[in-house]
Amino acid sequence: MAADDWEVTVNSVKDGISSVGDEFMGTEAQGQFVVVDLSVKNTASAPDFFWEDNIKLGDESGNTYSADSEAGLYAAEDSILFAEEINPGNTAKGVLVFDVPADVSPDKLTFEGGLFSDPIEISLG
Repeated sequence: MAADDWEVTVNSVKDGISSVGDEFMGTEAQGQFVVVDLSVKNTASAPDFFWEDNIKLGDESGNTYSADSEAGLYAAEDSILFAEEINPGNTAKGVLVFDVPADVSPDKLTFEGGLFSDPIEISLG
């Protein structure tokens, strides 16, 4: 999906995960973690940051969920998606981790983009 100078590609989605990290540094899900592996390309002409708050996970009931930043750090320590500026034409990879109820089946991501743009949805099904 493409919006607001970003091209977003979902590489994989894994759900039903009860914890992320290791025995020393990690966290448990309240329900289940859904881990979304993404690639984002900056299609603008200037460096910019990609904000995880602009992406929401949605379910079949119309509920939306924000990413769990702490769980995201434990899930992928080497993820540079949200920690660095991305230069024009470059692509960065990373993961978003969402803590959702155990019985939820996520079916879409919504990229909310900028103030004046319409949300873009990508199906996970």
